[in-house]
Amino acid sequence: MTEIRVLVVDDDPAFLASIKRGLHGHGYLISTTTKPTEALELLDRNGYDIMIIDEKMPLLSGSELLRIVSSRFPNLVSIMLTGHADLQCATKAINQGNVFRFLQKPCSMDLILDTVREALRHLDRLKTRENLHELIQMQSSYIENLERQHPGISKVTFDEEGAFVLEPIKQDPAQILKEICSEDKKKK
Repeated sequence: MTEIRVLVVDDDPAFLASIKRGLHGHGYLISTTTKPTEALELLDRNGYDIMIIDEKMPLLSGSELLRIVSSRFPNLVSIMLTGHADLQCATKAINQGNVFRFLQKPCSMDLILDTVREALRHLDRLKTRENLHELIQMQSSYIENLERQHPGISKVTFDEEGAFVLEPIKQDPAQILKEICSEDKKKK
């Protein structure tokens, strides 16, 4: 399993050190910064799975940073922390789809760890959904290609009881066997 990359953005260096200590040893590669603008550079350079971000920061709030980040890094799972209980901010961030969880400081390291684990499960579900979507696209393309080569091959007819109805073969069965045998000879 690859290491999970976590970026923590908070203007309080003591809090960053605390988070780094708390997450250390749990299989996470942790980067921290006190500057939201540096967070953008780190995201561009390193790519992260999870971002833990403070709402109230100078120059650029956590919500403003998330607005920028969510369009550039759609698979990044974000957890917002704030020492200021701002229900309007939390509701807005969550409703915009930019925040996976919103936690109020102070919160225990156990809560943060549990939330990071939940975020990882969420990330796994997102990746699974993306992989399934790609598989469906490949299968659809394959079926379309088959349909172009053999019109009607993907059409299935059922009777009123739900039984599969075989369509009469329009080609002479002897001719079909002859084609199959000739294809087999070509392969050998």
